Amino acid sequence: AQGGRFGARGSTSRWRHKLSMQYIEVVNEKIDDLLNPQKIELEVDEQGISEGLGVRNLIRKWVDSEEEALHHVKVGQSGRTSFRSEFGAMNERATAILCIELHQ
Repeated sequence: AQGGRFGARGSTSRWRHKLSMQYIEVVNEKIDDLLNPQKIELEVDEQGISEGLGVRNLIRKWVDSEEEALHHVKVGQSGRTSFRSEFGAMNERATAILCIELHQ
């Protein structure tokens, strides 16, 4: 990415592209959207979604720069679940999946 921006820019470009992000966490077989501050119930779409992580009602964030992408990662990380175990706080974490897609 040139100049901190994603996407082909300018009149000499033959094609354009965009990036999108989805970020989920799986805790005890429950899926949480880490990019959506409203906690809504999510479920796997068994019929199949043509793109993304295949989860109904999952937020897709479109990003235009590295800074914006990192911001969304940080927001998602701050919403992660941590567990207290016999070995101390935040010793275990749920599974998280970050999906970054290139769209032409």
